Amino acid sequence: MPILMRKLIATVLLASLLVFSFFQFYNFLKKRIVTSDLKAAAEKRISAFLKVPVHVDRISVGILRHISVSGLQINPTKKGTPIFVGVKKIIVRYDLLSFLKRNFRIPTEIFLDAPHLNWQAFQSPGSIFEIGFLKSDRGILTRFEFEEGEVQLPWFRPNEKLNLTAISGKAIPKKGDAFDIRFKSHVSGAVLGLVSGFGEIDNRKKHYRLEMILDDLAFSSVSQIPISHLNGSVQLEDDTVRIRKVRFLFRGIPCELSGEIQNIFSESPIFLFTLRIREGKVSIRSDVRLNFKEETLSGVIQFADREFRFLGSISGTSTHFTIPHLSINGLYDASGEFDLKQGIYRIDVEHENQRFGVEFFLKNFDWQLVFKLDHFKLFNFDLVTYATAHLKPNEEAWQKGLHIFDMDIKTDYLIFQHQPLRDFRGSGHLSVNGIDRIAAQWGNVSKLEGKVSFGADPQGDLVLRAGPVSLSEFKSFGSHPLSFSLNGTLEGKLEAAGSLNQLDFTGAFNIENGRAGDLKYDRAVINFLGQLPYLVLHDSKIIKGKNSFVLKGGLNFASPNFLESIQVDSSERVVIWKGMELTSQSKDPSSIKGDNNFFSAARSKIEAEYQFGERTSLNVTAEEGQTKKEYLTAGPKVKF
Repeated sequence: MPILMRKLIATVLLASLLVFSFFQFYNFLKKRIVTSDLKAAAEKRISAFLKVPVHVDRISVGILRHISVSGLQINPTKKGTPIFVGVKKIIVRYDLLSFLKRNFRIPTEIFLDAPHLNWQAFQSPGSIFEIGFLKSDRGILTRFEFEEGEVQLPWFRPNEKLNLTAISGKAIPKKGDAFDIRFKSHVSGAVLGLVSGFGEIDNRKKHYRLEMILDDLAFSSVSQIPISHLNGSVQLEDDTVRIRKVRFLFRGIPCELSGEIQNIFSESPIFLFTLRIREGKVSIRSDVRLNFKEETLSGVIQFADREFRFLGSISGTSTHFTIPHLSINGLYDASGEFDLKQGIYRIDVEHENQRFGVEFFLKNFDWQLVFKLDHFKLFNFDLVTYATAHLKPNEEAWQKGLHIFDMDIKTDYLIFQHQPLRDFRGSGHLSVNGIDRIAAQWGNVSKLEGKVSFGADPQGDLVLRAGPVSLSEFKSFGSHPLSFSLNGTLEGKLEAAGSLNQLDFTGAFNIENGRAGDLKYDRAVINFLGQLPYLVLHDSKIIKGKNSFVLKGGLNFASPNFLESIQVDSSERVVIWKGMELTSQSKDPSSIKGDNNFFSAARSKIEAEYQFGERTSLNVTAEEGQTKKEYLTAGPKVKF
């Protein structure tokens, strides 16, 4: 037999002998350990370690370096569910010398397979494990590893859960009774995503600090919260949670949240946070302080170069609380209710005779706004109304990244510029840029279309089509109620464009079978343009029978008699009627001196009329004008 072959056979026999001897030695140690009272000792020490009664089902010994305890049953205590809910397996590893000496007091490493904790475990680091018996004269020597762990986090809806799952990491002992912690995990339930973290736990000082990195979290559809792409970091330190610039999209709208929650484990936490919202060029910042211990609410909202400071009281819990009273800028009184469980939020604001109500549904991002306004100034227009508006996201636009709401509005009553309007309903598309596709109508007699653009100087481009409607329904024009009779059937179009603070108006209207005081006519063609309160007439006329007369002047809506600047001229440019006659007709006759005084009592006026037929006469007027000079006018006068 060759020498090489003999050496190979000798090597194989020696290796086999060594392996056989090793397993014989291992079986001897395993039998010696297992046949001892290790099971009872393990149950006792693990119960002390986990701080709950534990029953051990199986104990197995690994190859020289570990003892595996599995089939653990954790029993509830008298205080209820334990903080340490469960663990699938615990593997305790020792160095060889401790193993041979059966010195199982201080292992070199403890591996936890699928540990399961409650949120209360973070209330105090000493509430999780009892590690005093792992400590030697040189301090804590045991390091921890864990895989497939799970932590139950609090959530405000009882039928939903929020968990950290698949937690894996290490806890490495450092000086004193402290550990360095590093871990990573998934988030499941109401929120989905990844979380990793690092920090320190000091068992002796009962102190911990964990930094948690949030990686692209998104709320599930079950949570009914439209938040996605949530990134940032959150720090947990004892009973305080600090939020460090957490950025997210709220239904596609960029938001940023920072702040902290104090006394998080108590029933009276304190919330201090700053929320920033940016949509296009619009930026909103809100600083809020909610103190459930003192039951106070305060903060400030900054929007469009305006600042709203508020201070008030709260009652209830952090998931469902009411605001009995809230003062805004010392001018507005408000109250409200916030129900996180139902996802419904409501606030009501009052100021003198103005009331605003907002109800917001988080689930569908729907808004319902109720307004009760009494002589509210809207771009210098007087408004009295009780209106309900409903805002709902336009899903097609939102999917394209355009945050547009479908808006519907209706009123129980609406009085605009002292004029009652009936059966008002409107719709449009609302965004931070403005209101587009406006379509509003009052019964079947008028319709408003166009758009309004928001900004530092809001702009409008609107068209109002009115009629046919009876002028007798109008009780006022401008800012004053009518003091004379007005009849006829009105129909036409009004265009408004430019700055909402000073719109440019262009109007074209017809009036059939009209009357203004004693002025009667078959038809009037009225065209005007200008800015309120004075609109200048052009290419306007009235028709009586076969006669046509020119309308001059303008409509003055700042005057009690908005027709006082109008005059009717014949084809010979002779004034045959003035709107000032309506002013004189509305005055108390006892306060007027002289016969047929169309102006003021301080002016002298003499008027004579010579009849030439049934319908035509010559009118002669002598009077003193504003220049204190006397003058004489003569011309035909047609009987209307």
